[in-house]
Amino acid sequence: MQFQKISWSEVEELYLTLVRKIKEDNVQPDCIVAIERSGVIPARLLCEYLHIIFCSFHTIDVKSQRYDNGKKYRMSLNELLENVQGKKILVVDDVSKTGRALRECLQFLEGQDVITACLVAREDSNPIPDYYGILIPKDHTIVCPWRRMKSINDE
Repeated sequence: MQFQKISWSEVEELYLTLVRKIKEDNVQPDCIVAIERSGVIPARLLCEYLHIIFCSFHTIDVKSQRYDNGKKYRMSLNELLENVQGKKILVVDDVSKTGRALRECLQFLEGQDVITACLVAREDSNPIPDYYGILIPKDHTIVCPWRRMKSINDE
C-alpha cells in the first residue's frame, strides 16, 4: 500500500474540483452529515466552498457501533434520522478506501434523498462516492493533513 500525505494547498485544489462537480449538477443539500471523525473537516469546508449558510450540520460515528453493543450508536442514529427526515442529505468523508463507512451510512439512510462526497475515492471503494475530488488506484491511499500517519497505520 502506498501512502501519500497531501498538503493543505493540495486539499484546496481537490475541494475546487469537488465543488465544481457538485455545482455543475446544481446540488443543493438541506443538510450535511459528516462521518466522524475524518469527515468533519471536509464537511465544514464544503459548507464554505459551496456557500452553504442555512443548512443543518450533523455527524455520524459509524465506528461506535462496535462499542457498548451498539447501544449509543443506535441512539445517535435514531436522533440523526429524526433531524434529516425528508431532506436532501449530503454525506461527507475525507477518503473512501473500502467504502465501508459510506455503505453503512447509506444503509441507515435508505429511503432518504442522499448523495455522497469525498475528497478522495479509491477505485475499489464500494460504493464509489457520487462526488469526489480525485479517484486513486486501489493500492494507494492519501493521508489528509488533519490525520496522523500513526492513526492510519492503526486502522
